Amino acid sequence: MKHLILYFTLSAVLLVSAWAQRPVCPPSEVLWPCTCAETSIICRNITGPFPIKEIFDNASESVDTNFTYANLYIYYTELEEIPEGAVNLFNFDTIYIGFNSNLTFVHPMAFNTSRTVTKNLYVYTNAIGTKEPLDGGIFQLANNFPNLESFGAFDNELTSIPENAFGPLVHLRQINLRLNKISRIGSNAFSQLENLRGLYLSENRLPSSGLDKDAFRGPNEIGYVDIACNFWTMGYLEQGSYQALLDRSGLIYVSSDGCLSLLYCKDRADWICDRYDEQKISSIEYRCEFGYPYRDISDYCRNGRNGTLSQSV
Repeated sequence: MKHLILYFTLSAVLLVSAWAQRPVCPPSEVLWPCTCAETSIICRNITGPFPIKEIFDNASESVDTNFTYANLYIYYTELEEIPEGAVNLFNFDTIYIGFNSNLTFVHPMAFNTSRTVTKNLYVYTNAIGTKEPLDGGIFQLANNFPNLESFGAFDNELTSIPENAFGPLVHLRQINLRLNKISRIGSNAFSQLENLRGLYLSENRLPSSGLDKDAFRGPNEIGYVDIACNFWTMGYLEQGSYQALLDRSGLIYVSSDGCLSLLYCKDRADWICDRYDEQKISSIEYRCEFGYPYRDISDYCRNGRNGTLSQSV
């Protein structure tokens, strides 16, 4: 009897061991032209037709679909769009989609089986924003990942952020939309993000005025905000457009010497001095335009309102 128990115990151990040792990577001939390295799937430097859905459909038959890969890279391909169900049953912690010069659309359900697993999504240096739909589906895509922590869609061709762009993504802490052409932001675009800690909108085309007054409204303080280097279109901050953002910002970069985005520091900045105390104003990095006798918004609020000019250089 003891021998029989030992036999079944060893059999169970061997069975579990065999399952645990099941190859993480699909066979290379099935996954080609993508490759697998440890826990990453890499689709890179692919010229010509790239039937991404067909490849991942076939590869899904040979892997443990409960396994979560660390990364998916879709780099330097000629894809024009990533279709619904593109990766079949694969799951990824982080998805990188970059340097695809023809890519204009990512279907919101492209990675649907990974929706509860993916924590980081980066869609950058593509052609998103050059064809309809002009947001390339990426805001809907982001909202499809309820556990998303970091989202980047930088260095594309985005011109606007839609109304209610982000749903109640309670884990989302970082949004990077730098290096686009964003000039419009819809109402309540970020209002449901109660744990947002970093918002990066520099090097876009944000205007001085005319944004929806509720564009930046939200329930929490955003620890770090960067709207600097919108120097072709932003010369000051209109109260109606930017009060909600300043209200909820911790440290905010409005202008920067690095890109010569220096702003108007006279009557159009008075509302900032009137609304906020000195401690709050000191957290607003707002450099004054060349030729003013004030160094920055703190200097102007302290010394410019009463007619006494600052002697600082």
